[in-house]
Amino acid sequence: MAKRLPVSWRGLSIVVLFAIFVMGIMLFSRAQAAEPAYDPESRGPQGLLLWRAWLTEMGFDVATTGRAAFDLPADAAVLFVYPGVEDFTSPEADRLHDWVETGGVLILVGVADPQLQERFAFAMTEPDVFSATGLARQAQPLLPDGPAAWYGPGPAPLPQAGDAAIPVLALPADAPAVTVQQQGAGVVWLMARRYAFTNADLLEDEQPHLLLATLRGLPDQALVVLDTYHLFGPSLLANSRIVTIQDWLYSTPSGWATLFLLGLTVLFLYLGGRRLGPPLTIPGQGRRREAAEYVAAMAGLQRRANVSDSIARHHRRRLRLALGRRHRIPADLDDAEFLRRLRSADARIDDAAMKRIERVLSGLAALPADDKLVDLVAEADEVLSERKMN
Repeated sequence: MAKRLPVSWRGLSIVVLFAIFVMGIMLFSRAQAAEPAYDPESRGPQGLLLWRAWLTEMGFDVATTGRAAFDLPADAAVLFVYPGVEDFTSPEADRLHDWVETGGVLILVGVADPQLQERFAFAMTEPDVFSATGLARQAQPLLPDGPAAWYGPGPAPLPQAGDAAIPVLALPADAPAVTVQQQGAGVVWLMARRYAFTNADLLEDEQPHLLLATLRGLPDQALVVLDTYHLFGPSLLANSRIVTIQDWLYSTPSGWATLFLLGLTVLFLYLGGRRLGPPLTIPGQGRRREAAEYVAAMAGLQRRANVSDSIARHHRRRLRLALGRRHRIPADLDDAEFLRRLRSADARIDDAAMKRIERVLSGLAALPADDKLVDLVAEADEVLSERKMN
């Protein structure tokens, strides 16, 4: 019969924990690889990092609305709005409409928000097959430096506005792909999603010309804002500040990683049998000893130690101190001198009481046996009780 090899639980636990750690890294890496579209910090093809860098290089100030609320700065000159996860509310759409009426430039890229469509009188329609595959051409000479023919928007929805909208890029069937219209003192640009100024789009030769056209006439250092509130949705951690270690642990990826590794360490120590300290002993609720048992135990202990003579001397001295304390009679005198001074100092002590005191003192001085010692100690207590009563 073959001998079975012992199982190494410690080694097995290490292998299991390492596998869990590797799987966690793979999951987190996969989640981080899927970057959201139109992220101003993303270097991916659908990110807007190149758009942000170009605007900064041209002298504009670039900011975002934040994710705590739709906070449009009062000095904002241009607002870019992309398709997002959060729809505009009616008050937000009204506020945006009033901002455009006072001179703001609004650029809507593939946005089909119901509130915005109602406020700015446009719609997003599906193109036909011929329009989806054709090239877009300049309908108005608004881009003199750009090419005459552009890549078409593909099967993405196309903006359809009113008569006041001027088509900038149009498809062969006269379906507009990019329009611009005056709205009060401001301007509204409507664009198909194909013209989104992403990192991949700005590397082409066409869309940089369209981006320059949307910013034409703006002063230097004008504030360009990207709506990240409706793009990514509200975030509870948008306004949080890292002040304490708890904030760092709960609000940052490095803090999450620290908690994850701490949990793995505790699990490893638990599986390895290493507790965080010695085991706690819980005292049992046993029967308490009675007073008689304690006295009997102490008597037996003193008997075995042969200390009955010290007990006799202790009670003899206790009796002499108690009797002579009131009259300041020293306790180290011999019995005859002590009794003589006690008789002369206290006339209330009669002959019978004096003989009793003398008998107890002499009996304790003789170092009696245990039974006799108990009787003498009890008699000494009676003498002291009588003296207190008198």
